[in-house]
Amino acid sequence: MAGCPVCGASDTRPLLRLEGLPVFCNVQYADPDSARAQPTADIALHFCAACRHFFNAAFQPELLRYGQHYENSLHYSATFSGFARDLAAELVERHGLRGVQIVDIGCGKGDFLRLLCELGDNEGHGFDPSYEAERDAAPLPEQLHFHAREFGPGEAGLRPRLVSCRQVLEHIWAPVEFLSGIVAALPPDRARLYYVEVPNALYTVRDLGIWDLIYEHCQYFSPASLAACAQRAGLSPQRLTERFGAQYLAMEAQGSAGGRRRASVADGGAAAAAAAFPQQARERLAHWRRELSRLTTAGPAVIWGAGSKGVTFANLVGAAERIAALVDINPHKQGRYVAGTGHRIVAPDALQAIDPAVVLVMNPLYTGEIQAQLGTLGLHAAVLGVS
Repeated sequence: MAGCPVCGASDTRPLLRLEGLPVFCNVQYADPDSARAQPTADIALHFCAACRHFFNAAFQPELLRYGQHYENSLHYSATFSGFARDLAAELVERHGLRGVQIVDIGCGKGDFLRLLCELGDNEGHGFDPSYEAERDAAPLPEQLHFHAREFGPGEAGLRPRLVSCRQVLEHIWAPVEFLSGIVAALPPDRARLYYVEVPNALYTVRDLGIWDLIYEHCQYFSPASLAACAQRAGLSPQRLTERFGAQYLAMEAQGSAGGRRRASVADGGAAAAAAAFPQQARERLAHWRRELSRLTTAGPAVIWGAGSKGVTFANLVGAAERIAALVDINPHKQGRYVAGTGHRIVAPDALQAIDPAVVLVMNPLYTGEIQAQLGTLGLHAAVLGVS
């Protein structure tokens, strides 16, 4: 699969190959043997100079089947839930989303759609095979509807003012067809807003956020390639911004007939970053393999964050013997085990028994929150950001 999934160009350039990574970073397992026995696959990161897109040319979509076992919710973090609430409030206020219908495609466990409906008194319809109704302790408000299935052409009765699709497109091998299918499934509406959010490839490649390279993500969008994808799908991008410390890329778009104008999209340094990335990524990997060996001479180390970044780091740096555990505040991960290495995932209060010498923070945006929790626990471990 070397042809570009966005523009179809066949002349794409290989940048980096990572072998034997877990197929799922965001599925946790009941015991370490099951976690270590999970299937692995390779990432062959390619760059398309024509549309500035990055993608995994070795991707095999048949290896991935999403369901309720998929657990990647970040909303247990005060830092992340604050970001999500601010984003929802901004969309509601800036676009006058009050008393309207909203569709959230890939809604996960439903947290963001709840915010949009709460803040604007809106009617919401969320679609995601991983949705779990049993998590809802209280009955849902009558204007909020969740469907544990993929969105498809059978939803033509919906009339949304906003279509939200956050952290989904990077999982889809045919992203243009996926977006165009959403547009075609809904009746035309010149006023409809599409909000699409994906991991920012420039953060991964330019800023060397290499721990975001995971098998679930076959696409890595730059601003230019996300705009190109939307335009090919029949959308007119109106606004592209970096969010959450430049880790996310957000696009607001309308149908081509309703768009006032297309946002102008610069290269953003994608080509230069792609040229430098292969050597820089290898150096970053080698640095952390050496650094982890050095750090653990002082005592046990733990990784804070059992999501994509933490699982990728543990598997890439050979951390099986050097890391005592991964820590996560999501209770649905605690007591389970990480794919590949088989590390146990523990709650923060388990650190009192481990008494780590160093806590490796996988996402710098959470450092303050983590330091506060360590202080509450009376722990004085060194806190070190992994960059």
